[in-house]
Amino acid sequence: MKTKELPFVSIVIPVRNEEKFIDKCLNSILANDYSQSKLEILVIDGMSDDGTRAVLEAYTKQYPSVRILDNPRKIIPVALNIGITQAKGEIIMRMDAHSEYEKNYISQCIWAMNEYGADNVGGRWIILPRDNNLLGKTIVIALSHPFGVGNAYYRLSRLTDEKKPFVDEKRWEIHVPYFCCKKEIFEKIGSFNEKLVGSEDIEFYSRLKKERYKTLYVPTIVSYYYMRTNLKEFLRHMYRNGFLVFLPFYYSKYISISLRHLVPLGFVVSLIGTGFLSFFFPVLIWLFWIILGSYLFLNLYFSASIAFQKKDLGYLLMAPLVFGLFHVTYGVGSLISLVWLGISRIFKPPSFDERIKSHPDELSKDEMNYLLEEAKLKGWQVALYDALLSKKIKDYLAVGDERGADWTNLLSLGKKVSVLLLGSQLGNSAVALAKIFQKVYVMDVDPFPLSFLEIRKEQQKIQNIFLTQIKDQLEFPFSPDCFDLIVTNWVSENLLNQVFRVLKNKGHLFLFAENLFNYQSLLKFSLSSDYHSLCGYKKILKRNGFSEIEVYTLLPNDKTPLFYLPLENTQIMNYFFRNTFSLFNMASPETKRKFALQYKLAKIGAKLIPTFHLNGLAKTFSPNFGIIAKKNVAPIK
Repeated sequence: MKTKELPFVSIVIPVRNEEKFIDKCLNSILANDYSQSKLEILVIDGMSDDGTRAVLEAYTKQYPSVRILDNPRKIIPVALNIGITQAKGEIIMRMDAHSEYEKNYISQCIWAMNEYGADNVGGRWIILPRDNNLLGKTIVIALSHPFGVGNAYYRLSRLTDEKKPFVDEKRWEIHVPYFCCKKEIFEKIGSFNEKLVGSEDIEFYSRLKKERYKTLYVPTIVSYYYMRTNLKEFLRHMYRNGFLVFLPFYYSKYISISLRHLVPLGFVVSLIGTGFLSFFFPVLIWLFWIILGSYLFLNLYFSASIAFQKKDLGYLLMAPLVFGLFHVTYGVGSLISLVWLGISRIFKPPSFDERIKSHPDELSKDEMNYLLEEAKLKGWQVALYDALLSKKIKDYLAVGDERGADWTNLLSLGKKVSVLLLGSQLGNSAVALAKIFQKVYVMDVDPFPLSFLEIRKEQQKIQNIFLTQIKDQLEFPFSPDCFDLIVTNWVSENLLNQVFRVLKNKGHLFLFAENLFNYQSLLKFSLSSDYHSLCGYKKILKRNGFSEIEVYTLLPNDKTPLFYLPLENTQIMNYFFRNTFSLFNMASPETKRKFALQYKLAKIGAKLIPTFHLNGLAKTFSPNFGIIAKKNVAPIK
């Protein structure tokens, strides 16, 4: 195909802290035989802090086709969506920073799409060890062997020659690594699901199949992936992969899983089930030993086969261990994911799409303008009540409820204090803060809530609230060290950098953290981001120069003020569960009927928590957390 006829290709590469691998990846792409004039390489950086950025900037200076895009949220599906949105090419190809690519990788993908009419193409994924020792090589074999990964054909290699494919002919509808497809496909099936961290590719392929788009596996399309071969990292990665088998069902209806994903779970569940039940039905101990014995026989058989073909007895000792740990860890991850999914179906934490409609962003423009006009004519509070009655706003607590920002007992700050509030919403927090402190600055990218708050200011005769509209959430038009308190309901590394800059030394940060991941944080499990648990929030705040971090659990109830309970103060928490928790029995009979099971478990928890000092269980009852932290002189690196 002549250069003029070649389609323009956009390569999308999500990265974060890939200093050790990104140069090999980019060099292999730049060395491809595809015309550089028909190519752009979009590297979406998740705010790397290890030196990756410097490496990327050096490439952008030398190669005009390389561009850097920022990914403040640091997760892969967000990076892919940023890349797809910014891509100029008619063909979009995903690549991974941990991989290197054969010289004809790009041209083979384009050839296969044109030759066979495929909608999505991919090829072999040859796994290489990061550590070239016996353990590393065994891990690579386990992840390339049918006993290890079943029918994941794109991974499989022959033991006699790793470069020889297990499937050496083109096949349709085999799962392939990454993707290569026309940009118009994303316009039809939608972008990547940003709630899925780690299994976005499975959900993407499921949507492709649903819309009858065809995927083609071509064995001459070859990439080389550097696998984690440190045992601890490997097992953590396998646990995470197992956990992600079922978690996507919570966030998407387009997920499909294959039998190979369920086999480790079946193995673990059968051992646990027969082992436990054998205490009551002793005959089942034979079934336990049959299952375990069969697995051990197969494990030793394939391990011996590997040792024989590799002519190295070391594999006879190492392979059974790696296979066993791999399968059990993966199965345990799947089991915990399944349990978590079941619990979440019973006690469903609010998803992003199901949040209360009180946030102005969720009102249409016409509804926003109507609310503003009504507020001017009838008064802001009447307008909000009318919106509540018409169900445009679903949470009545949002209407004039300022209790959530009454922190006089939490913060030892005087009256002469300057406060910065990030996001105005319906103005309740701003008004409450203005009653306590001297100056309250409110910053928002949305003009509507600021306009509504301006009406409230005038009607409530408030003089000490100052409004600022910005174009970017990370744009802070203030001088350094000018605020005593900053209040926000979201956080990121970039945001904390700005907060640290404008906050006075020993100033306070108050962070509202919505408890969307309560069961995961109870397990202290994080999918890939520190923002999924309280431990993660603490780690990020400490890393960015904040100390004296205190966590408060918020327990709202319409009959009583908002509680702010210090989660880690055992004495106060125990007092609350012994005495104050009984106030929740004041709820109406209708509420009790609607949440009957939750109330029963809450009562059990109220008895168990002080008895066994299980204060951390309060996390499962709380919809939100308040986190208070103080600024240090300099960030902790």
